[in-house]
Amino acid sequence: MGRPGHPVLVGQSLWIQDDAADPFLHLLSAVDGRLTRSLGRPGKGPGDFGGITDLSARPGDTQAIWAYDFYLRRLTRFPSAESTGQPLQVITLSHVARTPMRASWLTRDRVLGYAARDSGVFTLYDDTGSVVSRVPWPLPGPDSIPYEGRLVVGVGSEVCARRDGAGFFVAYAFLGRIDAFDEHALFQRRVDVPFASEPLFRAVPGGRIIDGSTRLWYNSCATSQEFLYAGFDGRAYPLPPAPPTFEKWCSPFIHVFDLRGRLVRVLLLDRPVRGITVDSANTWLYGACVDNATIYRFRLPPSAAGP
Repeated sequence: MGRPGHPVLVGQSLWIQDDAADPFLHLLSAVDGRLTRSLGRPGKGPGDFGGITDLSARPGDTQAIWAYDFYLRRLTRFPSAESTGQPLQVITLSHVARTPMRASWLTRDRVLGYAARDSGVFTLYDDTGSVVSRVPWPLPGPDSIPYEGRLVVGVGSEVCARRDGAGFFVAYAFLGRIDAFDEHALFQRRVDVPFASEPLFRAVPGGRIIDGSTRLWYNSCATSQEFLYAGFDGRAYPLPPAPPTFEKWCSPFIHVFDLRGRLVRVLLLDRPVRGITVDSANTWLYGACVDNATIYRFRLPPSAAGP
């Protein structure tokens, strides 16, 4: 495994995106960590990629992973079982002004596309790839800051869908904040994060407004049937230099919230991770960190809502 990205658990299968590419995907047993197979090569043909920018499970489909290729603007379904010679299912997203950098399943028949830095818009697609709606992302920051300047607040944000299809959460990388949205991509509420913060905008030569935050906040998120898990960092970094690259941004802290946004527990892992995924029963949490190209499995406490 080259540079493991976010893992996604589908049934007993653990799918890993490999940012080193060729192959782009790895399938592991979620029980014993055995590598079952690796697949996906550079190209434009069936099962090929220009690059994977998102992995997601489709609600109701426990037998496959869906990989989104920003460069080819398509979602491809990869079965967990060995291929039987059937063609891969592919959904090509309709063209919009700015192709979403990320796209993942929100409900059984809706795909959520987003890219804060490029467009500041959530795009909802149906299961054929046709656009259903485009909803402005209500990015943090006062109205006195131009919207173009507020786009930078969304850089590095992580989006994770609720498993019941009732909406999704946005965890901000450079802001102590997590927002909850409904299934129509409409803002609902702020999550009750323990260390809330507001954007720190500043002007730079040339008149541009940038986010002057100097602290790392949330680096990943995942949901179970009952809870939202968010990987938390909290470290400060000087400007300059720039903060660490996202793939090396690993931390041992996990904030656990109920789906109403109430903090119920803080976990301290014995290994730092970035990408996380959990099983629906809140028994196991899986995490990856590119520094040592390792995938970890953590047994969660008996009750994530316990003391």
